[in-house]
Parts: sequence; structure tokens; C-alpha cells
Amino acid sequence: MKKVLALFCVLTILLVGCQSEAANNSDTSEKELKSKVVLIVGQDDESEVVLSDEDAKKLHDLLDSAVYDGDQYDEETNPDGYRLNLANSDYTLIEKKGDKIVQTIYVWKETDHMKKQNKWYFCTDTKEQIIEIVEKYV
Repeated sequence: MKKVLALFCVLTILLVGCQSEAANNSDTSEKELKSKVVLIVGQDDESEVVLSDEDAKKLHDLLDSAVYDGDQYDEETNPDGYRLNLANSDYTLIEKKGDKIVQTIYVWKETDHMKKQNKWYFCTDTKEQIIEIVEKYV
């Protein structure tokens, strides 16, 4: 009976130890999968500049506050189906996790629109802040 109890105690200790090790490994994996924001300098993907974590966080918050431009797709406000088309963007931002591209954002200096994941958004209130952050890296 003592041997069974001792074996039970050893197995319990091993299981608890393995489970805490697994939890530590999953935390490490999550940290490694953290995304980064890259600014493409030049129209031909000439070079990439990685933004600081602080600036990437600020940009992420600003870009998330952009309002979707649904008017282009509303049959009542746009019965002819006109769509916004702009020349090459002034800045291209790419969010990456490892080598995988999570999203691509195109920003223009002279318009209050930006294009994120092939959809247009208004960035009227945040455009100046976005441009200010991006131009620190140009």
C-alpha cells in the first residue's frame, strides 16, 4: 500500500511539473508570434524600416479608429457605383507576424482616406498623427 501511495505522489509531482513547463512554453510562443509594423520606403519595395514597438502600438490604435467608407457601396448614396481610386500611396505599412503579412495599409498625405485590406476608410481625425509617426522613419 505504501508503494502505491508513493507511486501516486511521484506521478502527481511529475504531472504538475510538466503542466507548468507547458504553460511556460506557450507563453514564450505567444511572445515570439508578436507582430511588427514595417514601413516600405519607395514604391518598388526598395527597403523596409521596422517601426518601434511604441510607434507601432500608437499607429495600430489610430488605424483601428478609422471609419469604414461604406458610402461607396451604398446603392442609395452612390447609385452609379463609383469607387474611389487614387494614385500610388505616399506610404505603405505592412503588419507582419514572422514572414506572414497580417495586413497592408496604404496612406496618402493629401487625402482623408486610407486603404486597409482593400477597403477604404476615412482617417480625417487621425491623418496628421499617422503621417507624423510615419515620417519619423523616412
